[in-house]
Amino acid sequence: MEFFSNGVFNLIESAFFNMLTANHIDSFCDIRQKRGIKGSKYAYVNSRRLHEKLNVLA
Repeated sequence: MEFFSNGVFNLIESAFFNMLTANHIDSFCDIRQKRGIKGSKYAYVNSRRLHEKLNVLA
């Protein structure tokens, strides 16, 4: 089993999710203490939106 870590800063939404699918990531664990990032630029990784998008990709 391999583990990968990635961030979201300086990534647009499509690049973030393309990175997951291109690398065949089949499990995702969000270990952030705070489940969101301030600012509309990173709204796609707030907890609710992230879970919704990951469910669509699954």
